[in-house]
Amino acid sequence: MNIKSIRKIIPVTAAALYPLLIFCGLVIFKIPLRIVSLAVLGCGVVFFISVTGAKKKSPRFTPCCLPPPARLPL
Repeated sequence: MNIKSIRKIIPVTAAALYPLLIFCGLVIFKIPLRIVSLAVLGCGVVFFISVTGAKKKSPRFTPCCLPPPARLPL
């Protein structure tokens, strides 16, 4: 398997297991609904930041890319 197929399998597996995890947390482990809601919200925020924080492919102007400064005559 290559990376592209793994990138497709992981979200599908997570989406399939999500209802089971919520059910186990609320019914079997008796975790309060507030804690489960905050955990889901926290995971969503972390996922959003990780996806939107990727490097952009557009070139950025850095000091190494700028031309050297002009020398003033003495």
